[in-house]
Amino acid sequence: MKAGVIGVSALPVGRHQGENADLLLYRLLRDALDDAGVDKSEVQALFTTPEGFTVRCTKIRAARLAEYMGLELRSALVVENGGASSALGVKSLVREIEAGRVDVGVVFSSEVEKYKFSPPEDLHAIMDINALYLPHDCLYGLMTATPYYALSMQRYMWEYGISHEEIAKVAVLLRENAGRNPLAQYRDPITVEDVLASRPVSPPIRLLDCSPASDGGAAVVIASEEYIKRRRKDAAYITGIGEWHDDSHFIPPTDGITHFPAIAKATAEAMDAAGRKIEDVDVAEVYGVFTSSELITYEDVGFFSRGKAPEAVAAGETAIGGSIPINPSGGRLSFGHPFYVTPLLEIAEIYWQLTGKAGERQVRDPRVGLAEAEHGMMNGSIVLVLEV
Repeated sequence: MKAGVIGVSALPVGRHQGENADLLLYRLLRDALDDAGVDKSEVQALFTTPEGFTVRCTKIRAARLAEYMGLELRSALVVENGGASSALGVKSLVREIEAGRVDVGVVFSSEVEKYKFSPPEDLHAIMDINALYLPHDCLYGLMTATPYYALSMQRYMWEYGISHEEIAKVAVLLRENAGRNPLAQYRDPITVEDVLASRPVSPPIRLLDCSPASDGGAAVVIASEEYIKRRRKDAAYITGIGEWHDDSHFIPPTDGITHFPAIAKATAEAMDAAGRKIEDVDVAEVYGVFTSSELITYEDVGFFSRGKAPEAVAAGETAIGGSIPINPSGGRLSFGHPFYVTPLLEIAEIYWQLTGKAGERQVRDPRVGLAEAEHGMMNGSIVLVLEV
């Protein structure tokens, strides 16, 4: 039994400080069900994520939401595995539908992060974030994975003889795409010179090489093929899912840091499940959180050979009118990056593209879309293929 996306909703990405993350979820659920034309009484599953990385998270969130909405469910789940979390929630819901347990369910996520910390009140949050970064590295008080990606960018530039100017072009293109996206956090045009002149963060990474930390929310309604046909719904069917996690957490102990095997393996599994080749993909949303990792992801997914993604971007191949449009939403660099929400924003964009609802950034006649998400330093990846 196939499963398909029949409705989505999303908040503008940016800052939602002062708002309650759960109340944002209720709004997202309402809007997604309205978009899908589904009554809340038909919902049999709610899958969600924690409220954020930097806040103290309450427990049993999905069940609390069900009580608030007055819903009896066949399945309720809170998923946590870093940035891949909500995509793994989609995978879990699809499996429930394939098993025949659920006809209609919703995966949704919202987060309102904390951006300023005041020890000792926020000591728990500081310790939780720092503990992400390996037993030996956390001793130095890391609060971000950026230094790891800086090492990767340095090596990528050296191995393939690529300049920072060439890498910066992807940030410029994604900002151009975001200018067409009313939900994007950053929409004003930038230049290569702007990227290179922005504040150093972790050399060679500069501020405009980075995705922002963001608040946001999104919801995706997924239904069985039988329900879709019975109710005559438009749908983007999820025809393939791949997932892979390598034997590291952030810095891979072997095989270098200029490609990420988990992405390639997850993509191969997803394409095989869908009975497709990478050349069949018409539009993609990937999880590049830095300029260099964005380009490396293009290569590991299989769109370009190693070291060739910057050249393809410069040639316009990844632009909305190019041979393989990638991140027409603006990507993580400009659309924004609410960690838990991001995979749902990617899936929403692919749904909008495949159903002709992407507005000014609409790709011409797409039939097959791909969404890729990750956790760690690309050490675990999940890939979904959607089709109409």
